[in-house]
Amino acid sequence: MERDLTWDAMFTVAARMDDDARSEGIDIVAARDRSLRRWSVTEGLRADDGSTELFEPVRTRPFIGGTWEEIQPVKDAAANIGAFLRNRSAPGR
Repeated sequence: MERDLTWDAMFTVAARMDDDARSEGIDIVAARDRSLRRWSVTEGLRADDGSTELFEPVRTRPFIGGTWEEIQPVKDAAANIGAFLRNRSAPGR
């Protein structure tokens, strides 16, 4: 079985970001969402602090078979979560 390099990248980036964000009570993980309405699976990065959740999608595919379609690169998803966290904790917010 081939390694899933995209999932590996999401997992690695999420683990690194989670180490930095955990002190602020924020969990960052590589996540998979399933949509029955769209019959699809979407994978990406999720940041959650118990009251606010942000999901940055990286790729999607149909439930059954099909190939992954990139929505955005892992580095862009990570940058978007990083920007959200910086803005969230900025003074005066």
